[in-house]
Amino acid sequence: MDHPWEVRAVWQDRGGTPTERRYHFKCYNDFRREVVRLFCHLGLVDPDERALIGLSVRGDFWSGAGMSP
Repeated sequence: MDHPWEVRAVWQDRGGTPTERRYHFKCYNDFRREVVRLFCHLGLVDPDERALIGLSVRGDFWSGAGMSP
């Protein structure tokens, strides 16, 4: 049985206003798919003028760097 995984993503608009999103997954495959999707947005400004500036991951086998929990 897989252990739960948590992804914390922080988005920032051009004006510097941050938005935080937290995602929880029950299995590794779902978690991995979402992390790959989020990493594609690092440093990019979307049509809504937001960019992913940070991503942290909590789980048993893999963890991201750059942000404290």
